Amino acid sequence: MAPSTCSGCGKEVDDQTPFCLNCGRPAGSQSGIPEGSAVCPVCGMVAPRSSACPACGTKLTGSSPSPQKARTSVLIAIAICLMAAALMGQALCAKP
Repeated sequence: MAPSTCSGCGKEVDDQTPFCLNCGRPAGSQSGIPEGSAVCPVCGMVAPRSSACPACGTKLTGSSPSPQKARTSVLIAIAICLMAAALMGQALCAKP
């Protein structure tokens, strides 16, 4: 079979390749990269987000922490700051 053209970037895609190696769009699909996946910036492999590329080992930066994890991190940082401020205030107000 002859190569086809990627609907995302216009590059040639081999019929045996499930994804465009240039942009990661599934071959013959208009939907783009599958949800929960990222395209490796080095080799173009589509892989699950929050992992390293299985083909070349490059860390994929398309991942982001979940909103729950981000919120928890912020709350922990605020709690630490409040405890530090309370301890500093107590130390400053203590009688010698």
